[in-house]
Amino acid sequence: MKTKEIITTANAAKSHYAQFHTTLDSYLYRFMSKFSPTVESALGNRAKIFVPKTYSTIKRKVASLFETYLNADGIFTVSGNDAEVLNGAINHYERNKPFKSVLTSVFYDFYIYGIGITRTFWSFEGPVVERVDPRDFAFDVDAKSLGECRYFVHSYFVDGSVLDSYGVEKKVSKGLNKGIFSRYAVDDFYYFDNGWNVASIHANAVFRTALLRRHPFSFGYALAKIYEKYAMNGIDGVMYSNVYGDSECRVLAPLQDELNEIRSQMRDTTRDNLTPRILAETGSGLSSYDWFNSAPGDVLYVNNLRSIQFAPTPSVLQASNEIKNLDLEIQEASGVTSYNSGISRAGMLNQTATGMSILTSEGNTKIAAEIRTVHETFFKDFGELYVSLVAAHAPKALMRGIRDRREVVYDVEIEIEKPGENKELKKQRLVESLQLLGNIDPQSASTIAKDALLPMLVDAKTLEKLQGEQNGLQQPTTVQA
Repeated sequence: MKTKEIITTANAAKSHYAQFHTTLDSYLYRFMSKFSPTVESALGNRAKIFVPKTYSTIKRKVASLFETYLNADGIFTVSGNDAEVLNGAINHYERNKPFKSVLTSVFYDFYIYGIGITRTFWSFEGPVVERVDPRDFAFDVDAKSLGECRYFVHSYFVDGSVLDSYGVEKKVSKGLNKGIFSRYAVDDFYYFDNGWNVASIHANAVFRTALLRRHPFSFGYALAKIYEKYAMNGIDGVMYSNVYGDSECRVLAPLQDELNEIRSQMRDTTRDNLTPRILAETGSGLSSYDWFNSAPGDVLYVNNLRSIQFAPTPSVLQASNEIKNLDLEIQEASGVTSYNSGISRAGMLNQTATGMSILTSEGNTKIAAEIRTVHETFFKDFGELYVSLVAAHAPKALMRGIRDRREVVYDVEIEIEKPGENKELKKQRLVESLQLLGNIDPQSASTIAKDALLPMLVDAKTLEKLQGEQNGLQQPTTVQA
């Protein structure tokens, strides 16, 4: 591509950055008043409560991804002729250059922004995994999916010494001039033209180009989005790209706002019931000063008791029922029940045990489907890229000279646990299976119950004690003559 074409295409892609600010606000929540300043001051001290439902929902889903992919000591293993040597090198770098905290941040991006991006490259110390902020990344505006992307733009800031090494005239972005500590905006434009290429741009000038074996990014999402044919023509004035998945924040934002508003109104109603207003005639003789400064047991003298009454206050019952309905709708939309989040008694949720069991089971199915989507869109490519860097660049001491003799051959495998199940649900399914097996083979059912179910029912210390007592009973006794 010609330099002018590179700069034009990069600027066009950047102009179509997805509108991420609303989804981030929905997660962090910045309460935006629906009233004008005049009306706001007239309302006085009204409640503005944020119920962190979106936050807790996303946190629970991220925990499911963590349990699935990051609970084990290692994430990647390989199979094949060179598996033993390559697995040793991979384990070495996973221990000495861990990146699980980076992936945890990317898991949040899946649900907040609808896309998660990592940049994986080789440094002199080994493979490096970095999170890329989706707000600093633009995709091919005409692509229908991630696989169709022919180019993308990564925006970031560099120290002045980087530009000096290329002899580039530095231009500081507006508001970022901090003297010797200034950082300078750079756009890396990656494009496919007989292989992957990268062109670095500063102040509308290309100062570096390179040919790559492949680009260093891995992309993925948890919630698939329906393809919109006219996305880039704009919907309600908003441009977006079809390569992004859907955002959990976008889905829950309307319910979250309604929940916050009703919860705030409920708090105001409760406060009004606790400190009701007084309606009194002018000649009643009731002094407002005496009323507000009186203590329990004080006597207040008035001229006419019948001319004094409490102002009517709204009931909190309807608001309480509406909050329960909204909470249930959020659980159904997200697939995360309050039971998943740690509340174990159905009565606390105003639900029957059977109803909560069904809702939890359906929710686990949804979370499992999302984890499978993350696996297909993100982890497969990320694993291939990470392992290929280790296989190509790990020192000879770790690779035992394999690269000198032949090409390293391997198949990447990702260590995962079965997602979407909590301890109670696993226990329930195991009990049901044992009951069926007990009707056919009681002895086998008893053995499985001892080996599999018992550790789930008692803690580690109790289990160790029980096993010790069992071993003591099985030891033969000796009788001295």
